[in-house]
Amino acid sequence: MRKPKGWTEAVGAPAKAEVALSTWSISRLHDWERCPRYAMYRHGLKLPEPKGPALERGIAVHALAEAYLKAEEPPRRVPAELSKFAPQFRALRKKEAQSEVRFAVTEKWEPRGFFDPDVWGRAVADALVVSGKKARIVDFKTGKMRDGYGDQLERCALVAPLALPEFLEVSGELWHWDPGDPGSWAS
Repeated sequence: MRKPKGWTEAVGAPAKAEVALSTWSISRLHDWERCPRYAMYRHGLKLPEPKGPALERGIAVHALAEAYLKAEEPPRRVPAELSKFAPQFRALRKKEAQSEVRFAVTEKWEPRGFFDPDVWGRAVADALVVSGKKARIVDFKTGKMRDGYGDQLERCALVAPLALPEFLEVSGELWHWDPGDPGSWAS
């Protein structure tokens, strides 16, 4: 069977497609730094990416953490998969942490709704604790420790006070689940 001219066999996409990525997020930026073509396929053309066991596990841990933090009635126990940080999760519940908090800004760094048409940058906090004029962002990670996790936390902490200007101070923590890892750190 003859293939249409200009299409690649591997992905079924135009070989010379140019797709503008007009909105950045932490994951888009890391994908672009990793490989511009990969970023185009994933974010511009929105081609599906295969999900391996590590990605599936990360999605599951995030879903459990979100469900635990959003449950209307305090769960009797922290789920086993989250037990490494059980005391911290109980503390987040006591402090009424918000889960999966979305922030967005325009090119002029003005706050916007996450999907507004003029959004230029986006960030998501896995957990957000507000105490007076202070905010604490927590980012959940599974799998291999990778370069850029600190950058991701910093960018989220940079966008948060722009979207919520009542904060005078924003701090961040990274919670990492896997064996042999340092556990957590704050910035």
